[in-house]
Amino acid sequence: RYHSDAVANVHRAAELVLTGADPYQAIDTYESLDRFGLDRGLVTNLEDGTPLRTFNYPPLAFLVPAPAVALGLADVRVLYVALLLLATLAATACCAAKWRPYVLASVIGNVVIARQYVLAGIDPTWAILLGASLLLLRRAHTDDRKRLLLSAVLFGLAAASRQPAWFAAPFLVGAVWRDFGGPAARRYSAIALLTFLVPALPFLVTDPADYLVGMLTPLLLPLEPHGVGLVRLGLDGVMPLLPRGAYTALAVAALLALLVVAQRRRPALIGIPTLALAPLDLGWRALQNYFALGGAFAALAVADDDDVASRTLLADKGVSNVGR
Repeated sequence: RYHSDAVANVHRAAELVLTGADPYQAIDTYESLDRFGLDRGLVTNLEDGTPLRTFNYPPLAFLVPAPAVALGLADVRVLYVALLLLATLAATACCAAKWRPYVLASVIGNVVIARQYVLAGIDPTWAILLGASLLLLRRAHTDDRKRLLLSAVLFGLAAASRQPAWFAAPFLVGAVWRDFGGPAARRYSAIALLTFLVPALPFLVTDPADYLVGMLTPLLLPLEPHGVGLVRLGLDGVMPLLPRGAYTALAVAALLALLVVAQRRRPALIGIPTLALAPLDLGWRALQNYFALGGAFAALAVADDDDVASRTLLADKGVSNVGR
């Protein structure tokens, strides 16, 4: 059975939307936990102990599994595992043969992925869409508007799936601005924003307040401290537990520093998720699932850097790279 409020709420939201209800209005985490026979103690709490009983993810979180639920899928984790395996196969196909075992091992052999994305039922859709967006952007050239357009659409869909994708936005826009110019970056941002809003339109029209409060809750409300990062040292008494604002300030400072480094050093685009989510390790909530796929994106980035270096070396030597 499920053992987290996140997957119980997503499954219940998919059921509700299939009946014509608005999950941002109708969801009650206690009712979701009861529906799947789970202990109500699994609910996420605010800092003062108040249970968080609303739906707190963008709409694709439940719209993606909704068709499978309509067809009778009793456990949405089956869908997540299938998506994860397909994405892993696609990722290994995108890199040179010598790097494929490492990329494959970074997912299949990753205990955190097994715990978070398989057992706990964390939706990997956002990471898959973000990875596809970055790969398209990597292959785009100066006048390649079609790839830029599709990359922006995929990034907008990633952002409409889960909030971790949002942290990649400044890195992506910065990379487009650097490599394609200001007008291209503005177009990219506008297309991504429009795509992000399309799945939300029915819920924005019905009740914009419930939608915005639900989706922004993880960023704005004082959730209880939790995670595997710096805050864990405070919770375990290794160091004093700092005020929530101090952790936020540290995470924001780290994010800005990494943005500067990314603009100057031009890291492989596929490694952006690893950079973008790393500052969350300093935040008030540093959940394992934020970082679970960081190793996979880092392995792909190393493979990409190696491929670029190999092609550059071949070009310098005057060796044709056709058919490589």
